[in-house]
Amino acid sequence: MKANPGEGCSIRKGWVQRKRRLTRADHSLQAGFLCHLPFSTSRVRVCLASLAARFQNAGVLSQRTRYAIRALLHLGDRYGAGPVQLTEIADKQNIPSKFLTVILSEMKRAGFVDTLRGKEGGYWLARPPAEITYGDIVRATRGSLALVPCAARLAYTPCDHCISETECRLREVMLSVRDETANILDKLSLADSPAAII
Repeated sequence: MKANPGEGCSIRKGWVQRKRRLTRADHSLQAGFLCHLPFSTSRVRVCLASLAARFQNAGVLSQRTRYAIRALLHLGDRYGAGPVQLTEIADKQNIPSKFLTVILSEMKRAGFVDTLRGKEGGYWLARPPAEITYGDIVRATRGSLALVPCAARLAYTPCDHCISETECRLREVMLSVRDETANILDKLSLADSPAAII
C-alpha cells in the first residue's frame, strides 16, 4: 500500500495546531488570576493576557537580579570580615563563576561592592548592609520596580501599542502594584530579616 504524499503534511499541520492551542491555553491559565479584576472591555483583557504571556518565562525578577541579591546577602553576612573570594560566593550561593564575575562588576559600578585583586583579594560591601535595600538592587539590575514601562516612577517609558494613558485602567493597577512593591523593597535592607516585612 502506497503512502499518501499529503498524509505527513496533514499530521505535522495537526500537531502544530494542537501545540498552538495548548500554548494559548497555558497563557489563559496564567492570566486567569487577572480575570476577576473589575475590567469589562475586551481591549484591557487583551492587554492583561499579553502581560501574563510576557512574563511566562522571564518571571518578575530575572535570574541576574536573583543572583545579585544572593551574592550581596552573602557579602552582607561577611561584612567587616575582609575580602570574600569569588569562589566562596559562587559555591555557597550556587552561582556560575563567570556570571558572578559580571554581576559583581555591575554591583561595583553601582556603588554596592568594592574589590581587591590578588591572592588575598576578593569582594566586600562598599556600604553597611543596612544602607543597601532590595529596591536598590532591583533597580540597579532591572532598571525599575514596575511590571510595565509606563508604571515606572524613575524610568518612565510609554508602552508600545497601547491606548491613551488617561483611558488605560491597566496602568492604574500597575502603578498601585509598583508603589506597594516599592513600599516593601525600599524598607527592607540586606541587614534585615525577611520577618521585618510582617
